[in-house]
Amino acid sequence: MSGQTHKTINIKDRPTARESNASSPSSSSVLAATAQGAKYLIFLQFFSRILTFGMNQLVLRYTSPEVFGFATVQLELLMITILFLSREGFRNALQRAGGSLAKPAKSGSGQVQDGTPEGDVQRVINLAYLPLPLGSSLAFLAACLYPRPSGVAPPYFTLSVSLYCISTVIELLSEPCFALAQYRTQFSIRAKSEAAAVLGRCLATLGVTLMATKLNHPVGALPFAVGQLTYAVLLLTTYLLSTSLPPSALLLRSISRPGGGYFFYRPALNLAATMTAQGVFKHVLTEGDRMLIAWLSTEYDQGVYALAVNYGSLFARILFQPIEESSRNLFGHLLGISKTTDDDDKKKETGAVAARDQAKSMLLTTLRLYSLLSVLLLSLGSSYAPIALRLLIGRRWSSSSSSAGDVLAAYCYYLPLMSTNGIFEAFVASTATPGQLRTHSMWMVLFSALFVGSGWVFMRTLDMGAEGLVWANCVNLFARIIWAFRYINIYFSKDGVDWREGVPSKGLLTAGVVVAAMARESARRWVCGEFGDLKHLGVGVVLGVGSLVCMVVYERGFLRQVGSTIRRR
Repeated sequence: MSGQTHKTINIKDRPTARESNASSPSSSSVLAATAQGAKYLIFLQFFSRILTFGMNQLVLRYTSPEVFGFATVQLELLMITILFLSREGFRNALQRAGGSLAKPAKSGSGQVQDGTPEGDVQRVINLAYLPLPLGSSLAFLAACLYPRPSGVAPPYFTLSVSLYCISTVIELLSEPCFALAQYRTQFSIRAKSEAAAVLGRCLATLGVTLMATKLNHPVGALPFAVGQLTYAVLLLTTYLLSTSLPPSALLLRSISRPGGGYFFYRPALNLAATMTAQGVFKHVLTEGDRMLIAWLSTEYDQGVYALAVNYGSLFARILFQPIEESSRNLFGHLLGISKTTDDDDKKKETGAVAARDQAKSMLLTTLRLYSLLSVLLLSLGSSYAPIALRLLIGRRWSSSSSSAGDVLAAYCYYLPLMSTNGIFEAFVASTATPGQLRTHSMWMVLFSALFVGSGWVFMRTLDMGAEGLVWANCVNLFARIIWAFRYINIYFSKDGVDWREGVPSKGLLTAGVVVAAMARESARRWVCGEFGDLKHLGVGVVLGVGSLVCMVVYERGFLRQVGSTIRRR
């Protein structure tokens, strides 16, 4: 039995700020918690990415491109697909609820009351259990139906696939703990749990790889599968220990209200269903590169692409992903659909205007920070990516270093689009009504078709291989940015958005163009043999320092303002 449905509020006349009440924190406390949470998430991504990067550097020296491609493209795609389709919609729906400092109902307390802080917390816990049966069903089907290679299967093929599927189910068991920590903005719990799990995964993967190498026994992707299983077990264990609550306090529990009880709150359940349906298309766009390369290329090419993405996504995972997640949480708190209260309309409207101003300021500030980083990336990244990759990869990959370098250079153009789309879609996911989300889903179908068509043209017609896949991603991200840009302009139609606040100064843009031209000339001479590695790298260091100096000079006012805001929060 579901909870009662609250009034639907249209975007034109709904209050966009969550009213102050016992279960919702104030705007200032939300901003403070979000800023603190972003720090934890950035630390988590930095730790996990650097650790994974270091592990891959060692594992790559003992792993062929075919095995690396099978593990990091096909098996990870399988795992990510199951997790995304089963839990992403529920996570997004729960992030649009107001945070509460209340604790879950104690063991043995029976039903909890609807409308109380404890009842709100129990809603979150109950809804977080739904991804488990959905994900378990998908994992079972995947383990049974995953197609075997047409040729000779890699060693321990069936066991590796099964371990990845089992890992997804174990990871979904920790979803109530994750949802509770997110709901109460306790990002430190997530950081500790995922950091411990990543460390265990790296040690397990590296340990099995080295043991197999020492015994001269081919094991295929088994080290990666064992590492993923270790990650899931440690994640669940650490979450349970970090919550400082007995497991019985996190059980599914009925919520009582006049006329009967219920387990799942209908408005949140409907929103989760809408977001899950939309997630199918978003997943195609997010992971479509792995799908296309798994479909259109060999395992060797998959390994080359995975190698380039492993380096190219390092920067994005460390910085962009934590900011996107914390921003989605902030936008959800400030601009989520309000509860019906008896507050007078004037106070509501005042709070709504203040919340819109805070959200708009956060959006433009984040966009400008991304723009500053993009100037550095675009001016230097593509020219120095090939030499960086050449210095990092081992002998086993030397024959593919040229194509991987081209993919990594193209990835430098993809990252700015990825970051912009991430913050834009975080805003859309946090503010759109179910009807607008359905409209977005229909557009996602067109974006998916555009991506697949672009991928076919770049990879097959133009024969650009993995590099063409990166450019196809750029095409579909650009289309998604245009849609989200239009949505945001409509959302802020009353007070408008000054997008000039989200772009760098003309002086910095000019300096970026000059630096990019000098970097390209240095790269040309390096390719022709006129510059050695050290001279090319030396020019890059000088240009990088010069770019940072220009950024400090031209953007000192903005950087000072951001620093002051962070210290104050």
